[in-house]
Amino acid sequence: AGIDLPGSALADGSRVGELLADSARIWGGSPHASAARAWQTYCYWVLVPAVLGYISARRVPLLDADNFVFTISDDDPMFSGRQIRPRFAVLGGDESAGASGVEVVANQGALLERMRSSLFEAHLDPVLEAIRREVRIGRRTLLGSLASGIAYATASCSSAGREPAEAVAGDLLAAFDVADLVDVSTDERGRLVYQRHTCCLAFTIEGCGTCSTCCVQTDG
Repeated sequence: AGIDLPGSALADGSRVGELLADSARIWGGSPHASAARAWQTYCYWVLVPAVLGYISARRVPLLDADNFVFTISDDDPMFSGRQIRPRFAVLGGDESAGASGVEVVANQGALLERMRSSLFEAHLDPVLEAIRREVRIGRRTLLGSLASGIAYATASCSSAGREPAEAVAGDLLAAFDVADLVDVSTDERGRLVYQRHTCCLAFTIEGCGTCSTCCVQTDG
């Protein structure tokens, strides 16, 4: 059992109330805190497949709002996302160039711009504003979770690529205009680490605690 929420119905606001209601049911807390968690989770499921595709093969799934479905389930996994129709952006040398649903772009800069236009301008930004119409929460707070989602996805997927994760994260954060909301670096073991400049508000929800990457640190 569960619900399927088309990205298009979240972007136009018609079903964003269901997303927020389920988030409140799952996590509790104040309306703005549970809304921030809903946004953070949604961002993750939109970003990860695109970041993985970019890192591993420079083959980016195009996840406009009308080409994505978010599922909240009573079973495991609790959350999931899927592309409705196969659509990808690739570089000219990709072996899939010319196939149905594949867009060829001129270079890596154009690929990053296409990734931004699909994921952010045609999807996440409208969802963000739909959430803000329902709940009093700052745009910068929500964009901070977008930035941390990009950093987290890059750290999680970095082994699939050959480039240093810090460089990839920098390129992606710059492409989405959120590089000022998270600091990224490489630790002594060569892993990508990051620190947020904003708080996702999870620490205000009982049982959630403070994230290790948060700008807010509490005692204990």
